[in-house]
Amino acid sequence: MCCASPAAIRRTRKSPPWSGPQFRLELPLNLGEPQIHMLYAATLAAADPANEMQRAAIRRLLPPATQPLEALAVKPPVSLSMGQQRSILLTHAHVCTATALAVPPSQADEWFEKALNAYLAAEKRQGRNDPAWENGLLHKYLAASLTARAERIKDKALTYLQLAVKHWRMAAENLPRATLPQEWAAAQTRLGVALHRLDLLTGDSDLLREALGCLQAALQVHSRAEAPTRWADIMNSIAQVLEVYGEQLKNPEVLQRAIDACHLVLEVRTRDRTPLAWASTLNTLGSALFLMDRHGGGVAHLDEAAKAFEDAHAVFKAHGSKGPAQVAARNLGHVQKLLEERKGRAVIDPDWR
Repeated sequence: MCCASPAAIRRTRKSPPWSGPQFRLELPLNLGEPQIHMLYAATLAAADPANEMQRAAIRRLLPPATQPLEALAVKPPVSLSMGQQRSILLTHAHVCTATALAVPPSQADEWFEKALNAYLAAEKRQGRNDPAWENGLLHKYLAASLTARAERIKDKALTYLQLAVKHWRMAAENLPRATLPQEWAAAQTRLGVALHRLDLLTGDSDLLREALGCLQAALQVHSRAEAPTRWADIMNSIAQVLEVYGEQLKNPEVLQRAIDACHLVLEVRTRDRTPLAWASTLNTLGSALFLMDRHGGGVAHLDEAAKAFEDAHAVFKAHGSKGPAQVAARNLGHVQKLLEERKGRAVIDPDWR
């Protein structure tokens, strides 16, 4: 079955991972023109445009804003401390990643490569005595950039996603849960999602088992009672992983776990409050229900699967989400075809009484 990807459902760019409370800039006391240019570029990169007009403005303003910063990042002044040089390089990397996401796809890879080089240069300026969590954040930023690169550069997705998983693992290992629980949980979640996507490219079920462990670990921080929206996001990812895992194993117990997880998510996600997220979960639910009967030989779940896809398609279409709407329509077609085949082969037992 096809899944409607979260990236296809979201219509606005998420706040970048480097704009959180842990990111800081180390600057000299007296700001010169280069530092002012850097702050301007960083502000543009951290912006979260709310409409197409604002997105167009970001596409127009970001590339030229990077030029003064790039000149500074190529050779940071030796008069600056290692921390200040690292800040310049990290900011340049963040801005290049944001630019790669803003420009047309044909121009994106060049900007992603600049970001990668700047992140690696920043890593070289990490001191032995610097706290491990700073190294964890750096790997988190690099992993997020590589993940975005895999999504935009389709023909090299496998290579970049493998690198992203490597750095998500390093981020999760270096970020302490005790003192940075939100960052730790975010790294676990993003690692789990990246492992799931990597499995879709490789078919390696070991990746799915690791993904489940990461996502379940994140639930130790994001409980349903305290953070219901974030909890539902993670549970939805768990349901998607279980659906794929159950399909690979052709295991009805795993598929039932996916169905149960979807039902729990739908207690939080509703059509009125979060229509697109609600429809995304319905698409996963419908897929798991369909697979239960495809592998089990019955029809008991197909009507519910069809209803799930019908409702998901209606919401996607109403909100202009063309890609996810097409996915839901194709999935509905698979259900209807299987239902016709099974009913056509059904044998009616004669009544001998």
